[in-house]
Amino acid sequence: MIKILSFGEIIWDVFPDGDAVIGGAPLNFAAHAVKCGAEAFLFSAIGEDALGERAIRALQNLGVKTDLIGKSALPTGRCLVTLKNGSPSYEVCRPAAYDHILLNEDAEGRIGAEQFDAFCFGTLAAREQISRHALQKTLERCKFGSIFCDINLRPNCYDEESVKLCFENANLLKISEEEEPLLSAFPFYQSVCPKGLQNGLDSLFDTYPNLALVLFTKGEKGATVYQKDGTCVEIPPCPTTVASTVGAGDSFGAAFLTSYLGGASIPEAGSLASRVSAFVVSKKEAVPEYRLPL
Repeated sequence: MIKILSFGEIIWDVFPDGDAVIGGAPLNFAAHAVKCGAEAFLFSAIGEDALGERAIRALQNLGVKTDLIGKSALPTGRCLVTLKNGSPSYEVCRPAAYDHILLNEDAEGRIGAEQFDAFCFGTLAAREQISRHALQKTLERCKFGSIFCDINLRPNCYDEESVKLCFENANLLKISEEEEPLLSAFPFYQSVCPKGLQNGLDSLFDTYPNLALVLFTKGEKGATVYQKDGTCVEIPPCPTTVASTVGAGDSFGAAFLTSYLGGASIPEAGSLASRVSAFVVSKKEAVPEYRLPL
């Protein structure tokens, strides 16, 4: 069984009707990985509050391992979600417990003992120095079969350092079509891809030798997987009716990674990812109930 460690935020997504749903990209990713047949752990932190207790119960119900979730004096994370034509906008509340993730001796020992096939992270949990330091130490000190990064750019929750950390460490990097133009604000990205991603792939792979695949997601237009050898694979979309795109990218990435690490070809992994994400966007929840095959 593929074993995945997902690092980052636990957030309760609060919708306009007041409904609160457990979320956060790393949490969603881990939950979808479980549904796609992996064993997934979440490396995060919760507050000593009711939402923290609810988060642990929710993760256990989703089948995500909670052994690496610490506690903080800060409150458990929340995010206010506004939907317009099914597309979400986010107001991420701060401070939050996931800003104080710690890599202590016990956590480092457990990570080493588990021998994870993949480590997955994004930029939001690196917005504050304490969790960013824990992320950097994890990348430096712990060994993983693969490193997957979904940059997940949230307003006021990323900077050049946190984004560059993704490019420098990832073997598989996921970027969405709507996020890619935001990268041009950073000098490091401009120097590598001055005319955008598609025109700078050779330079990108040369600059970051660890990078093997770039997953470029395009919403209703599907996705393209760019490979280090210069080839690319088009992943067609699956028809669906959009209820909410919350969690769509997380489900796509988790399904692709789990399938690919399990031995599937890029087209096969992409096809599964497309089917899973199409189902997810047809539901309000970021992690709706489903079983494979879809």
